[in-house]
Amino acid sequence: MLRFARNDGVFGPELTTLANRLKNLFVALKTLVLPKPYRTARLKTLLFRLLGIPALVVYHARRLYLKLPRGHPHFAAFQAASA
Repeated sequence: MLRFARNDGVFGPELTTLANRLKNLFVALKTLVLPKPYRTARLKTLLFRLLGIPALVVYHARRLYLKLPRGHPHFAAFQAASA
C-alpha cells in the first residue's frame, strides 16, 4: 500500500512559486494598467467584470479579433487592460 507522509510532497514548491508569481502579476496589472476604480477590486470581481463580457472571436485576414459590445459598462477597463 502506497502512503504519503504529507500532502506538500505531491506538488512540491513549484506550485507555490507559480501561485506567488500569478499573484504578483495580478497586483502589477491592477496598479499599473487598470483605471482607478478597479485598483481596489478583488480578483473575483475583476474576473467577473472583465472576463464575463460577452464577446465574439473572429478570424479575419489571418488575424484573430475579439469583438466586444461597446455599450458594456466595463468596456473601457477591458480596453485599457488589453492594450
